[in-house]
Amino acid sequence: MSYEEKLDFVLKRLYEKSAFYMPEIILCDYLSPNVSQNEFQEFKHKLISDGYLQQDPDQNSLGAYQASFSTKYKYSITSKGRHLVESGEGYVARKSQEKLILKITKNSYTINTWVLILSIISILLAIIALFR
Repeated sequence: MSYEEKLDFVLKRLYEKSAFYMPEIILCDYLSPNVSQNEFQEFKHKLISDGYLQQDPDQNSLGAYQASFSTKYKYSITSKGRHLVESGEGYVARKSQEKLILKITKNSYTINTWVLILSIISILLAIIALFR
């Protein structure tokens, strides 16, 4: 798999899952078994060099990275976590040294902002209709 194919694969999976799933999703071992750990490391470093990923300054010692591919989603790749546990917010990862995971968190403010804007427009249209 070329870098572009891997990136395309990942972004398609993110798009498919995020539209229909819960606010927080973790795709664990998303390229295996087709990609070795070394290939995954190379892919991760290429994402970093291309500016898709940046090391999270708050979690420097944990080796956590975060990136934004759009305004709606925040993605972080961390070397911690293979065991998933369900929480009220969605899924979170527990520590493990085996594999890297891709964690996607959907920013709720994006949806709430549109709901607020549409509500204000609806109220304004109702007021205009009253005075006609």
